[in-house]
Amino acid sequence: KHYKLASDGSLHEGHGDFKTLLADMKELHEKVMQYLLTLTSEQLDEDNPTKFSFGNGDTSKRMMVQHAIRHEGSHIGHFGWIAKMNGIKMI
Repeated sequence: KHYKLASDGSLHEGHGDFKTLLADMKELHEKVMQYLLTLTSEQLDEDNPTKFSFGNGDTSKRMMVQHAIRHEGSHIGHFGWIAKMNGIKMI
């Protein structure tokens, strides 16, 4: 609820510690991978649930997955911020 589209991204009560964040991300990743393995090529070619268009007008689930893979990598810098917020010494 705190990090969905149009949220303000502000700090809030109850944000977990770094280990909890990593554990949550791992759990989510595993669930998503299991779900993706159930999809057929035809299902991946269907419109994504939001019908969000990715750059070239492609609204397929396949493009949504490709976008998520690329987008996730762009957040790597946030791990440093989260670590610092939780007092974890960085290199």
